[in-house]
Amino acid sequence: ATQAPEFVKRAQRQAFWRHPATRGVLLTLLLGLTLGLGLQLAHQFRDLIAAYNPETRPLLQAWCDQVGCKIAPPLRLEVLQVDSATLLRTASEGPDRYRLTVSVRNRSDIGVAWPHIDLSLTDDSGSVIARRAFQASDARVVRGEGPAQSLTPPPDAVPTQQSTTLQWSLRLDGLTPAGYTAELFYP
Repeated sequence: ATQAPEFVKRAQRQAFWRHPATRGVLLTLLLGLTLGLGLQLAHQFRDLIAAYNPETRPLLQAWCDQVGCKIAPPLRLEVLQVDSATLLRTASEGPDRYRLTVSVRNRSDIGVAWPHIDLSLTDDSGSVIARRAFQASDARVVRGEGPAQSLTPPPDAVPTQQSTTLQWSLRLDGLTPAGYTAELFYP
């Protein structure tokens, strides 16, 4: 059996890749992989897509119903800041009772997920004597001022372009903090 020369073999290989059936299979494979990548990206970033394009929410919700996921406000800690935080003793509510009030500002154009609040209590020397994380779902939103003030449950997401004041009631048995810090974080 004689072997074909190298230039004939090269021509046969090139002819195989130029054949319409081969090109059709490759194009179908390329389209399938591109569609798969698009679905993966849409699934991974569904929260951001729904937040920036609310008209896509029904389509994304139908997708999530099929695959068992959920659409939630996106986690974007970089757009949130603590405007103010106060920890006051409230003797009128009983001994060792305190009220933590934190004002959270969302600088974004979309509603984002509520962060947790990390409260660290310190003694006179600056050493941490207690530390606890608070969820926004356990807080009450302060609305209004003075006697017209009301406390309501927080909305599902941090409202856009505004500051929201959250309030928790705490009991610190046997602790007398000299200072505190309140920081935002996502668990």
